[in-house]
Amino acid sequence: MMKIKRRKDISIKRRLIIISLLTTGAGLLFAALLLITEQIVIFQQALVKDLTVQAKIIGSNCTAALSFQDQKDAEETLLTLRAAPHIMKAVVYTKDGNIFAKYHRDTAKGNSQTPLPQKDGYSFGFNHLSLFHSIIVNDKYIGKLYLESDLKELYVRLIWFVSCALIVIVIAFSGAFLLLSKLQQSITTPLFDLVNVMKTISKDKDYTMRADIHSEDEMGFLARGFNEMLEHIQNRDMELQQHRKQLETLVLNRTIELENTNKQLQQELIERKRAEEQMIHMAFHDNLTDLPNRYLLKDRINQAVASAKQHNRLVAVLFLDLDNFKRVNDTLGHSAGDQLLRKIADLLTKHFRKSDTIARPSIDGLETTVSRLGGDEFTILITEFKDIQDTSKLAKRIIDLFQDPFKIGHQEVFITTSIGISLYPHDGDDADILLKNADTAMYHAKEKGRNQFQYYSESMNIAALKRFSLEQDLRKAQERCELLLHYQPQIDMRSGIVVGSEALVRWMHPDRGLIAPMEFITLAEEIGLIVPIGEWILHSACKQIKVCQEDGFPSMCVTVNISGIQLKQKNFVETVLKALNDNHLDPQYLVLELTESILVESLEKAIRILNELKSLGVRISIDDFGTGYSSLTYLKRLPIDILKIDRSFVKDILIDPGNEAIIKAIVTLAQSLNLRVIAEGVETAQQLAYLRELGCEEMQGYLFSHPVPIDFLMKILKEGKSLNTFAKGLLREHFSYEQLQGCEG
Repeated sequence: MMKIKRRKDISIKRRLIIISLLTTGAGLLFAALLLITEQIVIFQQALVKDLTVQAKIIGSNCTAALSFQDQKDAEETLLTLRAAPHIMKAVVYTKDGNIFAKYHRDTAKGNSQTPLPQKDGYSFGFNHLSLFHSIIVNDKYIGKLYLESDLKELYVRLIWFVSCALIVIVIAFSGAFLLLSKLQQSITTPLFDLVNVMKTISKDKDYTMRADIHSEDEMGFLARGFNEMLEHIQNRDMELQQHRKQLETLVLNRTIELENTNKQLQQELIERKRAEEQMIHMAFHDNLTDLPNRYLLKDRINQAVASAKQHNRLVAVLFLDLDNFKRVNDTLGHSAGDQLLRKIADLLTKHFRKSDTIARPSIDGLETTVSRLGGDEFTILITEFKDIQDTSKLAKRIIDLFQDPFKIGHQEVFITTSIGISLYPHDGDDADILLKNADTAMYHAKEKGRNQFQYYSESMNIAALKRFSLEQDLRKAQERCELLLHYQPQIDMRSGIVVGSEALVRWMHPDRGLIAPMEFITLAEEIGLIVPIGEWILHSACKQIKVCQEDGFPSMCVTVNISGIQLKQKNFVETVLKALNDNHLDPQYLVLELTESILVESLEKAIRILNELKSLGVRISIDDFGTGYSSLTYLKRLPIDILKIDRSFVKDILIDPGNEAIIKAIVTLAQSLNLRVIAEGVETAQQLAYLRELGCEEMQGYLFSHPVPIDFLMKILKEGKSLNTFAKGLLREHFSYEQLQGCEG
């Protein structure tokens, strides 16, 4: 300062003016620069915000096009940008980064190359603003949008703002030059105050401070501009703090959500693994007994066969089927049947040594595996034995286990088992063949009397094929009209009149001739044909007896045998009623005949159904009476009309005093209950006379007539000839002696 004084003859006033002018000019220039910078920043932000909004709108409009790969629709969407002159370029990318659609303004200059997709955000170039925006639908990224805008408007506004600032500065300098000499204090004081405020704010970062406005001139304008800048900075700082708090809260909440989600995923994985293990176990084990099922057994058999091939060993498959298990289900209920099956599984588990343990399949197939195939069928796979006799001993051991009763609730149930045995390599070399052959052997054990075991042989296969052939023919017999009915008359010995007849089904096989019911009725029950065959018998018998009545025998009735399976049908009563109505037969002329065993199997249900039939007027007959062990206990509860004495009692009546006593007891019981009695199987005059002495007056059998077709029966009735001589003579003209024997039953 001292040097300036010495070198320049400048008055303090001018020096102050110069200093003031320089200070004022510097202040104005600084303020102008701040305002210009602020305006640039504000406009850039406004431009970015506008471009972002347009990007969201365009991106939203392009979602459908991207989802359905409709490029034309996307290009039409981009063409709407013609209304925005500042947007020079737009590109839509697929999620793979490929260009899906693009737009380029014809007047655009500069680089026309399409950029590669980048992360979301914006960037300023010298003459353009670029922006990338992700297109997301339902939180799923499907593509990206690129927009490019020119900065022409920014530069125009900047030039305008700079020009205004320069004008303001010139005016300020001019006024200052004229007034500073007098107004130095009024100029410098506000400036110094403003500088002090700036220093304080810069030091303390306290953007709440404001500069005092001393005048309305350029200094006041500068102060206002400065305060406005501080206002913007303060607001921005508050927004940043608020966003930071929101971000911290969001991150904290998201962290908690992620932790909870992670726990849920871990729990789901544990439960899924447990469920998968349970499903695998259920897929290869029986639900009722937890024994290996058919799938696991077949795998173990194939493993055992493979191992036996390598070591030259034997493999045995024992097929167990419970005898008369169905009777347990029908009598005690399915719950008791299930309980019995579980006890049998426990029994087998308990009585085998450790190397024979149930349901412990091993990798090498050397351990015995017991499985349940379903229903009342069990199998035992044996791999560790040296002699076939070992399998016989094991089979006998199993049969002996079933000699003691099983405790089911408060009842003791006796049940036996039939066993079929097949051996590798004699009877097959894979699971399916060995199981099939063991099953065949088991059926032969049942046919030979049950409660025993049988080894498989080739002859059994021949019998099985014969049975299969018979089964296939039986399935078509009704369709081919091969079934027919024969009728055996029932005689009232007091009047010698035919009071009724029993309808007996026959099968006229195209190759084998006439087949007796004992050969195919049981088969029909096993393969599920007994219901349609039984309905055909019922309908045909009603129809033919109605014809017989209309031909001069109005009181003729017919007896139809009913299977236990038929009786269990829900619509059985409706079926009987339909057969009567369709043929206009009075219900009193229809007698339904059931065996004792059918009634015992499900007594309460049988009583309910028979009462319904009785209410229709249908009569009920009990066949083979006296063969059951509980006849007298339920006889009074059943709505029956007729008792039939079984042919086994009639056959030996002359030589077995026990049979005589049984027949006499049945007749006496029936008379006391006001029931009719019919003796079946009467073949000799001596039997007839003896039965009459015992009080039985209604009979049927070969002595009177073989079962004959309906037209034969009507001819017998019309001509009134002796049944035994006429019918037999007439039959011999059409059938052989062997066929006549097969017709009985």
